[in-house]
Amino acid sequence: MADILIRNIDESVLERLKKKAKAEGRSMNAEIKAILMEHTAGISRDEAISMISDARERYEAEAGKMPDLEKLIREDRDR
Repeated sequence: MADILIRNIDESVLERLKKKAKAEGRSMNAEIKAILMEHTAGISRDEAISMISDARERYEAEAGKMPDLEKLIREDRDR
């Protein structure tokens, strides 16, 4: 990923960003990234569908590797 450096930000804008980040429970860097993603660098519908499909495929591939939680709970209760 690339880095962006923004110089000469007005103090009032910086303070508003800090307050918004704190309210959202994020770092200021994470807040700025969220703002950029949500408002200016959004993805297209097709890109979103592709990302969701990829995530679903990864999840399904990993699902078989997950432990049987019901079995583990029963074993723990039987001790």
